[in-house]
Parts: sequence; C-alpha cells; structure tokens
Amino acid sequence: MNRIIKIGMDVRSKNYTLCAVEPRLGEEEQVLFTKDVAADYKEVLNFISLMKKSLGKDDTYDITCGYEAGFLASGKYSAVHIPTKEETSVTSYIRMRTDHRISLKKLKQQINAFCLKYGFYYASTRWTQIHFKWLKDLKFETDLDWEVLDEYLDFYYALQDKINRLDARIQELSQQKEYASKVKELSCFCGIKAPTALALVVEVEDFSRFLKARQFAASSACSSPPVP
Repeated sequence: MNRIIKIGMDVRSKNYTLCAVEPRLGEEEQVLFTKDVAADYKEVLNFISLMKKSLGKDDTYDITCGYEAGFLASGKYSAVHIPTKEETSVTSYIRMRTDHRISLKKLKQQINAFCLKYGFYYASTRWTQIHFKWLKDLKFETDLDWEVLDEYLDFYYALQDKINRLDARIQELSQQKEYASKVKELSCFCGIKAPTALALVVEVEDFSRFLKARQFAASSACSSPPVP
C-alpha cells in the first residue's frame, strides 16, 4: 500500500511556506520536510523533486498538494478549478468593469455631498433625466461653484459611457461558445445579469465540484466582490 504524503502550502505575496507531512494511523501526522521558498510555482516543484530524492527510489507514495495547510491536514479539502489564460483575462476584464462601477458610486456620493453643502437636496429618484435637469438648474453664488458641479457631471457622463461600453463587451464575451450555455442558465435566476453570470462561470467553471449549496457559498469563487 502506498504511503500518503500531504504537502501544505501557506501562501504569502513574497514567499511560500511548504510542509510535507505523512498521516499515521492513531497518531499525529509526522512532519517530513518544511521549507520557506520564493513565491514561485517552480520552487514548489523543486521542493517535491528534492523530497522524492530524500525518500528514495524504492519507496512508493501518493503526494497531495494543497493551498492552506490547515485544511489539507484536517482533510477538509476539495478540488479547485485552475483557470485557463482566457478565463483569467475575462476575470480581469470583469473586475476592471466592477472597479469603474465602484468609482461611479463614489462619484455619485461626491455630487450629492457637494450639493448638500450648499443646501440643495433632491428628495425624489436620483440619476434620472429630471434629476439631471434639476442639477443643471441649480443657482450658486459663484461661477466657480457651478464649474465644480459641471466638472463632476462631465466626469459622470464619461464614466457612465465607459461602463455602458464595457457592459456591451461583456455581453459579447458571454455569448462565446465556451460560456454561452452556462451564462444563459445562470441568467434565469432573478437579479443575475450577463456580467455576474459570466463572472461566476469563469471563477467556478465546474459547478459539479460542489455537492451542496453550502460548499459553494464557502468557496473562493463566492469571496470575490459582487458584480453590480
């Protein structure tokens, strides 16, 4: 029967801590090797190669590697999906779009705060044509104050136009053959549109990895910021 060796990886931005342990029936796991290496997957492969040499050619064993050594040691571990280069690129694009949405939200708060500073408060639904007309009709005591609001609004229009363009591109990406069917299925759920659906598809890829909804909710795919 092959020996079972687990390699846990505690990952940090500049270095990894690697620990190879062997489970023992009725006993605590035996620590075989530990090493701090540079944050490079090649260093992990080199660690495995050196460990194999130390164990010897005649020994037989199965090696399991995993992120977060604590979960690996306790057996509370499940497989992950390694994204392709294309999926990573799509994820980056969606996250860029989300960054712009966050910037737009902050800009709205800045416009509201600026107006309130001079006693102007809009009580109805904001960011509609009527609201923008109300903003354009505001009377300030100085031309410079109006210039400030005008610059805010110019930035708002430019940012909203960019987000609309990004949304159109994401919609286009979501119709590619490798994503289209899954995006369509997810979009059947209330509140899930193409950006959110596509983000889930490229982050999760294989939904069958999760046997229960609770497992999916606890996964790293659900820890990413939501796509507004």
